[in-house]
Amino acid sequence: MVVILGFHNSNASGPEKPIQKLSYLNKIRGVFSTSSTHRQNSIRLSVLKFLDVTDNIVRLRRLDLYDENPILDIKSYIKYKPEGR
Repeated sequence: MVVILGFHNSNASGPEKPIQKLSYLNKIRGVFSTSSTHRQNSIRLSVLKFLDVTDNIVRLRRLDLYDENPILDIKSYIKYKPEGR
């Protein structure tokens, strides 16, 4: 499953901070190559393992979000398979 969610407690940094210094590496990296909470926007996409559905409850594995993170959309995940393989 693909889950699109919002980081309601995100520290959106805006376009003025696309590069950040990683203190633990003492290196500069682009914000999209880090796990920083200082993102350009507060939307996130996660690919999760679907377990089952019981009543109206969807169970997923590898979910990494906080309580009250709004889920914006859920999509099925279809693994890309190049033609001829």
